[in-house]
Amino acid sequence: YAQIYSEMPLARVPYAIGSFVALFSFHDAYFYFTYRLLHVGPLYRRIHVVHHRSRNPGPWTSWCVHPIENFIELGFWPLIVVAMPLHPLVLIAYNLTMTTLVISGHSGFEFNPSLYSDRGPVSW
Repeated sequence: YAQIYSEMPLARVPYAIGSFVALFSFHDAYFYFTYRLLHVGPLYRRIHVVHHRSRNPGPWTSWCVHPIENFIELGFWPLIVVAMPLHPLVLIAYNLTMTTLVISGHSGFEFNPSLYSDRGPVSW
């Protein structure tokens, strides 16, 4: 049922770029709602608290999660490959991008200078 296609004619490159952007948007929404759900009462106390026990953030903190939380996070992938045609290079590029963002976000360092992040559309 997966809609993964292997050939990439030049005519499909704009779709591949658009699917990368769409994948980013869909995954962001999925992650937002599941992350909010994991911060509710018993789900937090039994599952997500494992992630928050990492007091000193580091690159490996990103993957310090309860197995059930990992299952919830990975639940996105079967849904998206059935719902949307994707090329393997788009999946690889997306996962490399997200891995870089997640590791940098949990590294304990602020990579965006305050002058940049306190102004404009990224300030919120």
